[in-house]
Amino acid sequence: MIKFDKQTETDYLKQKPISFSLPLPPIHYKTVAMKKILLFLLLAGLTATAQPWVAVAPMALGSERYNAVSFAIGNKGYVCTGQTTTATRETTFEYNPDANTWTQKSNFPAGKRRGSRGFTVGNKAYVLTGRDDTLPNGNIHNDMWEFDPATDTWTQKANYPGGNREDLIAFGIGNYGYAGFGLAGSRKLDFYKYDPSTDTWTRLADINYYWHHYESAVFVLNGKGYFATGSAYNGTTFNDYTSDHVFMFDPATETWTQKNNFTGGARRYTTAFTVNGKAYMGLGYTGQFPIDLWQYNEAADSWTQVGDFTGGNRFWTSTFTLGSKVYVGNGRNSNSLTLTTFYSWEPTLALPEYNADPFTVVSAQGSIVISSAQPAGYSAAVYALDGKAVLSDEFPNDATEHTISHALPHGIYLLHIANEGKRYSRKIVVP
Repeated sequence: MIKFDKQTETDYLKQKPISFSLPLPPIHYKTVAMKKILLFLLLAGLTATAQPWVAVAPMALGSERYNAVSFAIGNKGYVCTGQTTTATRETTFEYNPDANTWTQKSNFPAGKRRGSRGFTVGNKAYVLTGRDDTLPNGNIHNDMWEFDPATDTWTQKANYPGGNREDLIAFGIGNYGYAGFGLAGSRKLDFYKYDPSTDTWTRLADINYYWHHYESAVFVLNGKGYFATGSAYNGTTFNDYTSDHVFMFDPATETWTQKNNFTGGARRYTTAFTVNGKAYMGLGYTGQFPIDLWQYNEAADSWTQVGDFTGGNRFWTSTFTLGSKVYVGNGRNSNSLTLTTFYSWEPTLALPEYNADPFTVVSAQGSIVISSAQPAGYSAAVYALDGKAVLSDEFPNDATEHTISHALPHGIYLLHIANEGKRYSRKIVVP
């Protein structure tokens, strides 16, 4: 059993087997007049999360990991370093969303690392510190390396000035990278700004001792950096506790501010990301394995649950945003599996929901008939309850009734119909 400094391997928990998507059955148009049971099972109060997560290509078997560094540059996503329950990784992989493929790139040159962190500035990524796989427990480091995806090369840059470290808080804002805190036998409070143009670090103000967190989620929203949840220290009990705290860094003043607590509750190893100008957070480990997803309202400093991650429970995931889609994958689950699977989510497809919809839907074995009094170019999609898309269609502009032929098994499904900036959703039953 490998030991991981703060905890042994058995403390790092468990999740669900790899799933595979089947090709969608063909869809056919025809105009019909049939009498069947009408289904008016409207979903009251659906939000943007009705748009489910879609399985994309998994990483190759043997490349599974959690506690890795992940980032996006241009229109590609990257995952490097990390660990399994028995191994530490040095490999780097690139995801191409156009081809839906993963390609192995140059290995992280400093060798195998876990607990490393990274940030991006411009078209370069920076990966720093972390713990290697030297027996018995690994050694921690202070080095930093720049990755240039254009040439697939790594270049060593100025070392992290705070000394050897793991589990830092790190993010990039504008022309600078920021990194600090973390662990090196004890909690470290120092925080630094990195300037790639001069390859220099500048020390900023230390964080309050009782604000120090590790095993946290990190995201950047509207030019400010955040860390949230994780493990923190209680000055009264003198013990660590699992936190629901949220802190914001303003680069204009170079100061930290505590925000309202995360409404989803205390947890560690949480997933966070920003997409389309919104921040989201969820998953992680609470003693249980939540799959919830919450959106942050910066103006109100509040969190609203917007549904669930439908790719199964997991914690310490790899995450990157490409255009209007976010990709979440890897991690470790409640079955002690380290995962290769990835899922994408596009919130822009999640239009406002309207319950008083103008459609009549008749679901029968082998067909779904959708009728509307107003002819228009509608689009429809049907999802299984596990979030997988099973049917999709675009209707002609001049038709008021359409039939989607299918071979779906008996069960309950979620139907979305979208047109003119609105989306109507309901459950349907296939008999």
